[in-house]
Amino acid sequence: MSALPRIPSFNMSAIESCQDLFRAAQSAYAKACGEVWWRGHAVSDWHLVPKVFREDTGYGYEQGIAMRFRARARTRCSACPAHDDLAAWLFLMQHYGLPTRLLDWTESILIATFFAVCERQSEAGAIWALFPFKLNARETGRAVLFGNGSSDPSRLLSQVFSNDPEQLNQAIALHSPEVDIRMMMQQSAFTIHGNGQQLEAHQHAGDFLKKFEIPAGSKALIREELSRLGIRLSMLFPDLDHLSRELAESRFADPDEVGFPMAATGAGPIGVQPPKAAFPKPETTR
Repeated sequence: MSALPRIPSFNMSAIESCQDLFRAAQSAYAKACGEVWWRGHAVSDWHLVPKVFREDTGYGYEQGIAMRFRARARTRCSACPAHDDLAAWLFLMQHYGLPTRLLDWTESILIATFFAVCERQSEAGAIWALFPFKLNARETGRAVLFGNGSSDPSRLLSQVFSNDPEQLNQAIALHSPEVDIRMMMQQSAFTIHGNGQQLEAHQHAGDFLKKFEIPAGSKALIREELSRLGIRLSMLFPDLDHLSRELAESRFADPDEVGFPMAATGAGPIGVQPPKAAFPKPETTR
């Protein structure tokens, strides 16, 4: 993956409401000539770099934590991948917060926006659009999405579980099997990286990336709109822990004040939204 020392500039459109999101999606698909993947950043200046490459963690760190995760996961998870399914193991590690050489993307612009607006309320956020077929055409000469067993990303995967110290100057978009319910709910996709090079610094980044910025003052409104569209913490993280965290932050309207009867379920007054949609901070891996 070749790069310039200076990060290319992107002509960013502002996202101030969910209506703007639909226009952003239309503009991205018009350029993509295929699928579009999305990634939300709570801070616009954050870079497109996998977590394991963001700081110097010393010799053997990536291989050490990956091999220990694989060795100890089966006693904690009943649906682990086959031992030699390296891609599936890496996807599972990423979704449970282990630093890996994967970068999370989603097929849904709404889900990406959730992660862009859920924290850092005083700072502008960003949404990145990736054109995965165009990325792979640049990196491998083939405009396809690679899956398990493909030769092109095989060394990038095997390095995680071996003592191969070479950093490969490459990033590839991968088709990911759903090895966990979170991946299904978040419509997950991934790029795999051979080193800590910022993806947006690629010499041809403008061919396969597009950036949209969310002003800090627009985050609260977009959070409310996303909640009304069903994009909530408990949907993206479908477990009892995140359901409890979401419900703990809920606030309900007083039926005596609004003049409506309570719903039969006791969940709140019919036809009345809570004063603030529940939107606690998720446990993001970035």
